Amino acid sequence: MGFLEGERTDSLPRLLNLDQAAALLKVPVNTLLRWSRQGKVATRYKEGRMLFPSRDLEPIVKALGLTMAGEEKQKSAASIDFVGVFQRGGLVSGISAETKKGLFQIVERAPALPVMDKDMLVEKLLEREALAPTVVAPGIAMPHPRRPLEGLISESVIVTAILDEPCLTYEGGDVKAQGNISPANNQWCIFLLLSKDSKEHLQLLTMTARLVKSDNFISRVRKVKELDDLLEAVREELVFG
Repeated sequence: MGFLEGERTDSLPRLLNLDQAAALLKVPVNTLLRWSRQGKVATRYKEGRMLFPSRDLEPIVKALGLTMAGEEKQKSAASIDFVGVFQRGGLVSGISAETKKGLFQIVERAPALPVMDKDMLVEKLLEREALAPTVVAPGIAMPHPRRPLEGLISESVIVTAILDEPCLTYEGGDVKAQGNISPANNQWCIFLLLSKDSKEHLQLLTMTARLVKSDNFISRVRKVKELDDLLEAVREELVFG
C-alpha cells in the first residue's frame, strides 16, 4: 500500500487514499464511501482521487479503540478494538429457553468461542447471576462471569444473541414473560461478555453499557440479520453516537 506524497503526521502521510483510510479505520470501503457522502468524514479530491486528511481520521480511530500508525499500543481503553471484540464473539440467533441455564446454550452455539470447558463457563455465568441479574436495559442482558477468564482466553469477546421469543426478563432463576416490558421490544438481546483480564473487563462493561443506552443502537440491533449489520451498528454508535 503505497503512501501518498506530502507532509507526514508521525508515520502516516498527511492525506490517505480510500483504501488506506479504510484500512486504518478497519471499515469496509463502502462504509467509508457512505460516511463521506453523508458528510461524516472530511474528504478532499485531487485529480479525481478521494483523499482523507489523517488528522481528521484520528478522532474516529480513537473512538473505535484503534491506534494510529506508528503509535505504541498502550494498555488503555483506547487500545481495545471494540468492533473486533464483537466480531470475534459473533452473532447467534434462534435461541429459545425458559431458564437462565437454558439461555446460556449460546456458549454452545457461538461460532468462534475460545476453546474451553463450556459447562464450567455456564456455571460461572450462573454464579454471577445469583448475585444480581445482569439486565442492563429493558429486554437486554449482559451476562458475564464474576471474574475475568484470565489464562483461559487470549482475547476478550462479546457474543451477541438474538432470542426468538420477545418480552423476556430475568426473574429469580427463570426467564419469564413480563408485562412490564414495552411491546415495541420485539426482540430480546443478550451480550455475553468474556474478558481476558480485569482491565478489559471494566472497559468492555462500560462501553457496552454506553451502547445499550442509545435508542438508535437498540433500534438497529432489533433489525440485525447478519454479523456485518451488528458490526456496522456498533461502529457507527461508537463514532457518531
